[in-house]
This record gives sequence, C-alpha cells and structure tokens, in this order.
Amino acid sequence: LIVLPDADVEMTATNVVASMSGCAGQRCMAASVMVGVDQVQHIIDRMVEFSRSVIPGKNLGSVISKAAKERIEGYITQAEKDGATILIDGRGSEVKGKEGGYYVGPTIIDHVTPDMSVAKEEIFGPVISIIRAKDIDEAITIENSSNYGNAAAVFTQSGKLAKEIMERASAGMIGVNIG
Repeated sequence: LIVLPDADVEMTATNVVASMSGCAGQRCMAASVMVGVDQVQHIIDRMVEFSRSVIPGKNLGSVISKAAKERIEGYITQAEKDGATILIDGRGSEVKGKEGGYYVGPTIIDHVTPDMSVAKEEIFGPVISIIRAKDIDEAITIENSSNYGNAAAVFTQSGKLAKEIMERASAGMIGVNIG
C-alpha cells in the first residue's frame, strides 16, 4: 500500500487496518506493508487509534495454529530487534475463556526498512509494516522491488497522482483508496 499525505485520514486508516486484520491477516490480499510517503504521521496516528478497536476474540479471529502464532510473533520480535518501532503490539494476546487459543492482536510496526524480514516476507497475520519514503519515486522503487506482485494500492485524493502510481507500479492489480 502506498499512502500519500493528502489521503483522506479516516478512510485510509480504517481501510488499511481492515486490510491487514481481516481474516486475522491470513488471506492472500491482506495488506502487510505500507509505504508512507513524506508527511503521513497524522494517518499513522489514526491507524493506531483505530487498531485499538480491533479486539481479538471479538472482531478479530484467531490464527490457524500454534505454529502460525509463534511464526507471526517471531516476525514482530525480529523487527523490534532490527530497530523497527512497535506502535501496536499484538504479541501475547489472550481471549478470556479461550486462553489456549491462537490469537495475535493487531500489530503496527513503524520505521521498517526494505531489507527487514517484515518488509520482504509474507507474515500472514494481522501485522502491517510501515516503510517511510521521502517521495513518490522512492515509494515506487520500494513497490517495484517487492518479490510479490499480486496487488498494490494507492491512497490519495489526487487522480493525477493515483494514475501516475498505477502506470509506474509493477503489481498486477492496483487499487485506488482500497486496501
């Protein structure tokens, strides 16, 4: 997902969080990496706020297995060790009455670099990694360097910028203002 600073804050935040946490992030079209272009802190702040309403066992299901939970939580731990900032941490989530369940809460990891495992590999859980880009050119370079090319999306209010990104991005499908 490429998020531009002019994107509608509420729509972008709710769509990005829904995309990364729907089906507990265990679907091929779940968002796992967001490239924030320039000044997007206001959008990230709203994503963090909205993520607090995504509750394991209530509106966020479990992951498929103990191994999946451990793998997902391992990615979060590795990102932290690699210097990323955990804004919302879903590790260790438990649901009352289902203490043995395999729950991972919504997780937002900021200040990720393109070489980190959370940026290069599919986590397949309710986790989004945020890479910061100074401009659209850098964002496109990051998007085009991904080994995954199924889909991408751009969040902006500018039809001109959306079209530019659609023409330059290498993903097979490119959505506009949709996770």
